[in-house]
Amino acid sequence: MFLVAALVLALAVVVFEPFKRVPEIGRGLPSRDHAATEELRARVRALFPTPIAATHIITELEAQGFAIDSDNNVASFWKNGFPCRTIWRIFWEMDDDGTVSSIDALYGGVCL
Repeated sequence: MFLVAALVLALAVVVFEPFKRVPEIGRGLPSRDHAATEELRARVRALFPTPIAATHIITELEAQGFAIDSDNNVASFWKNGFPCRTIWRIFWEMDDDGTVSSIDALYGGVCL
């Protein structure tokens, strides 16, 4: 019985990620998706005013825990909870020389 309880607890920790810390740039956003996206956009644009080197954005967002997709110029962070997964996504357009010319962000969730 103890083994089953430990297994269920371990599964809950993995699925719900209660200890996964939200990146600093995404903390304390409004509870409504649209307002949260607007606030996240404002924070991202203030932290990364364009033009800016893509390496600076990547380094900072990796340090905050974002997963970087360099092929598509997207940084994503997600946190699971029941019944939803919350997602913070930052994406940018880059010139051939590695300079970011525009940057944007989205906040939202996917629910069962």
